[in-house]
Amino acid sequence: MRISCPQPHLLNAVLKVYRAIGTGSTLPALAGILLTAGDGKLTLHATDLEMGIIVSFECEIEEEGSLLLPARIFTDLVRHLPPVPVTMEGVSGGVVTIEYHQARVQLHSMDPDQFPALPEPSRSYSFSMPSAKFREMVRKVGIAAGSEELRSIYHGLLWELDFTAGKSVMVATDTHRLALHETTIKPTAGEDHTDALIPHKSLTELSRLLAGEEGDEITFIIGPSQIFAVTENLTFYSRLLAGQFPPYRQVLPRDFKTTVVAPTHEITTAVERATLLGREDSRLKSPIIRLEIGDTLRLLSHTPEVGQLEEELPAEITGPGMEVALNGRYLLDALKVIEEDRVLLKFIEPLKPLVVHPEGVDYYYCLILPVRLG
Repeated sequence: MRISCPQPHLLNAVLKVYRAIGTGSTLPALAGILLTAGDGKLTLHATDLEMGIIVSFECEIEEEGSLLLPARIFTDLVRHLPPVPVTMEGVSGGVVTIEYHQARVQLHSMDPDQFPALPEPSRSYSFSMPSAKFREMVRKVGIAAGSEELRSIYHGLLWELDFTAGKSVMVATDTHRLALHETTIKPTAGEDHTDALIPHKSLTELSRLLAGEEGDEITFIIGPSQIFAVTENLTFYSRLLAGQFPPYRQVLPRDFKTTVVAPTHEITTAVERATLLGREDSRLKSPIIRLEIGDTLRLLSHTPEVGQLEEELPAEITGPGMEVALNGRYLLDALKVIEEDRVLLKFIEPLKPLVVHPEGVDYYYCLILPVRLG
């Protein structure tokens, strides 16, 4: 293999695929980046077997072929090359020569045949959506995904797709809160419906890869055990999580007694101040705040040996008053992803789930379980 390409193009591709390099694998090939030259393009591929990233770009190809280079040293090297044309050539003895300006670097390579083959879904569903819409879903729903300490189903995002109705629902829960986002997709003839439980980490990485490409359409392909996302120069794939997502629709509240409408910025910054007190006390696993709802909305936070906060907030209140205690970070996470000027907080009773969503929006909301104070 022998190719030439601009260093900035190579660096952009290397940094993207490097995100799929894992740590601690017993397979040496997984610590490498596979480079394949053909059809006027250089294609880079990295995987940790949980997810994989493939990036292609046009380059000058003198000889087609493949190379498997150690990811860390190759990435660091490309990062520190000057922004000039770079020539790479595989020579005998498992050595790769990299030339730039009047300089030359030689790296030891690995056997490209040892790199895992690209998986292909068997029976699959295919559909497209704008990059910006997908990234919004992941950003707003991902706040409720659980940590790695929980069962795997709780650190995944469930994606339900009804192709006949043209409807998409993404939902996540860590058992203490739940976030749900609905949107539309183009109805697909001959398809019915499917769902996929996708690791939150995988969707977060895909969102980062798509940053700055809001105008692009993404084609998703969902098979029995994997999901693929494809754009013109990028292919991303991830394994799906096994297990049954909890029947979340059974816990979605319907009838609310009290509604609070407040300016999003004011209540968000107030909750931030309240959670600061809890952050300073290492004994608290999470900062607990209280909402006193009456003629006005009052926010209270008290942390032993640190201090307390009381703040009255502008709000429109409908329904009976009550006092609700909850994890301040959960409420803050829900508020921070709301872009609209005003937010609704809906309550049933002090110990029943409350719902947070933007005013005038019914396609996204976050449900939070209150806590019982001793």
